[in-house]
Amino acid sequence: MPIKKLILVVFSLSLACFWLQSCTNAATKAYKKGLKKFQQGEYNASTEYYKLALEKGGIKSRLNYAIAENFRVTNRIGEATKYYSIAIDAGTKEDKAIYYLAQSLKAKGDYNNAQTFFMKYAKNGANQSLAKQAEKESKFLDSIYVLLNKETYYQVKNMGSEINTDGPEYAPQVTKDGDLIYTASNNQFEYTAIGTGFTDIYQFKFDGTTEESGIKKNFGENINQNRTHEACPAIASDGGSIIFVRSNDGKRKTGVETELFITEMRDGEWKAPKVLANVSDSRYWETSPSLSPDGKTLFFASNRKGGYGGVDLYKSIWSDSLEAWGKPQNLGSEINTSGNELFPYTRSDGRFFFASDGHPGIGGLDIFTAIKDTVTKEMNIINLGLNINSSADDFGICYKDRTTGYFSSNRTGGKGDDDIYSFAYIIPPPKPVIKKFKDYLIVNIFQKNTNDTIGKILDSAVVSLKLDSIQTKEILYTDATGKAIFAVDSITNYTVLAEKQGYFSNTLSFKAFPNPYRRDSVSRELINRFYEVKLNLQKIQIGQEIVLEHIYYDYKKADIRHDAEPDLQLLIDFMKKNPGVIIELGSHTDARANDAYNLKLSQDRAKSAVAYIVKNGVDPKRIKPVGYGETKHRIQNAQTEEEHQVNRRTEFKIIDVIE
Repeated sequence: MPIKKLILVVFSLSLACFWLQSCTNAATKAYKKGLKKFQQGEYNASTEYYKLALEKGGIKSRLNYAIAENFRVTNRIGEATKYYSIAIDAGTKEDKAIYYLAQSLKAKGDYNNAQTFFMKYAKNGANQSLAKQAEKESKFLDSIYVLLNKETYYQVKNMGSEINTDGPEYAPQVTKDGDLIYTASNNQFEYTAIGTGFTDIYQFKFDGTTEESGIKKNFGENINQNRTHEACPAIASDGGSIIFVRSNDGKRKTGVETELFITEMRDGEWKAPKVLANVSDSRYWETSPSLSPDGKTLFFASNRKGGYGGVDLYKSIWSDSLEAWGKPQNLGSEINTSGNELFPYTRSDGRFFFASDGHPGIGGLDIFTAIKDTVTKEMNIINLGLNINSSADDFGICYKDRTTGYFSSNRTGGKGDDDIYSFAYIIPPPKPVIKKFKDYLIVNIFQKNTNDTIGKILDSAVVSLKLDSIQTKEILYTDATGKAIFAVDSITNYTVLAEKQGYFSNTLSFKAFPNPYRRDSVSRELINRFYEVKLNLQKIQIGQEIVLEHIYYDYKKADIRHDAEPDLQLLIDFMKKNPGVIIELGSHTDARANDAYNLKLSQDRAKSAVAYIVKNGVDPKRIKPVGYGETKHRIQNAQTEEEHQVNRRTEFKIIDVIE
């Protein structure tokens, strides 16, 4: 697969000098022949001479590295793993071997070992650009299994033996008539660089019998020449012109070049192609051209100077006034990396796709899409995930419509080499939604008047939602209407605490009703339930009595009950936040005993409450306990136990404030 593979070549065709003085003459002779073949771009022949040099006693570390490089630059990096590993074990001085070994392990799906070598190169690598890329790859591999396990809804199918062979088929494009044009080996002449046939551009016309059946036709000699590669056709939306890639025969001493050519359809046939003026530059590689849906923008890949490393993506804009393509512009660092970016494609809705081995991915080349955030304007590069991508090379995507299309891959299980695959994005059925209630608690905060009536609403009050009166879940401020709204659930016991400067704090307990529906009941409906409660805050005034609503006592007992602790905690918090306040804490009894007994009992109850407060860090000098017995009942002539309990209360009042 010459063009597709050779676009990944590191385009300098000279290796570092091999010091072979210690080798035998036969090894040196074989090595020199291998190096010459490498410089001519005949990588298969070069590899055979390097192997012969090894047999003759050549330096193991350097020759294995050279063999691995031959496989890497022809995009057979999976075959390079063995030779990089041997070179490293033999003590090669080429530190890039560690980075490329990591790449080859990743291409084989051996992510754990790949990460180990990426980390090693990131820490000690001499090439700073590769070291940064290695660090990026290592971090990405931390979450590789998240990407591998993500459901993508792509159904992928090999296009079958009527299109795919044991040679390369890649870079598909769909014509306006629904035909497929693509690149494939013509199997007529051997391309000496890697020992396969040259490639031509083909057209496949579907006959409708099956999804993969039809007639394969060579584009003809006006486009396809002998002993050159023609590849990567980009056809205009009206079918009137094609831009494609053509190479030389692979034997030039300067190496392999490719250029962009254009041809037009006239009188029912393709005219002689011409080099694409203002865009193609014979000094560099240009490959994988692609036209925007409106035909006004040409995207392509090139290794020309001024890029970010490897092969970058460029664009050229058509000028109607000049009737020419404009100067190529690099797509920038959001798209391009120090690796290789190739095979650009723009879908009919403007979505941009490309292949890259520089953006961290699942394997060698992965297919990505670029989406600009409408708010931040940042470019998000998104991996299409499985099944579009694999640990092998996946590239050259095109769409028939919004959900179906084709791409190329050399994944295992194909017909051989690169194959063309069809894909369909199957929109998943809506997942069943459990019918449930989403509960909200609306807390209204008011001022409590002296006559126990509700007064004005209080904004900017601090409202805390606590779990079982201890752990704070959320804190909000009331708005201009005196409201604070919390999301709650139906299984938790909550305590709501309201506070505001200049007011006494107050609390209440809350629990939502249970969800009446079974968890496995299915519905597309989500129901919101709203609960509304009120809390009154009493303004702080000297001499005003404040009843602690929940401090009650059992009959004839002075012990603090468990249900009294939240209110006492409020008083403790109030005392700590207002260190100058002096209070009287008064306790009362019901009327079911004589006066003397009740007076002593109330005094004991007051002391019990004060002891609890003091135990929690309040100075005892700031609290005066007073027992009132049955002299200040709230309910006269109480009859029921509930009425008696109201009279067995504790309250406090501020008797002084020390500045």
